[in-house]
Amino acid sequence: MDIKKYVSSFTMAAMLSVSPFVQAANYVVDTKGGHAAIAFKFQHLGLAWLSGEFKDFEGVFSYDEAAPGARTVASALRVA
Repeated sequence: MDIKKYVSSFTMAAMLSVSPFVQAANYVVDTKGGHAAIAFKFQHLGLAWLSGEFKDFEGVFSYDEAAPGARTVASALRVA
């Protein structure tokens, strides 16, 4: 299981949900309001699918439509 793949998917989904008409700003992923989730699913020994989720995570990102190359994304999740 590649955690970085799932975190990257999460941060990309968060970035894509931003309206294309926003001004340059910093954003915080809303983990308290139930608007964000990190879930995963994998196949175990080819017999069954197992799924899970990370409940303790946070993330921030910034985006400037005028300078898309200057965007930043940071996320952290606690696994234990």
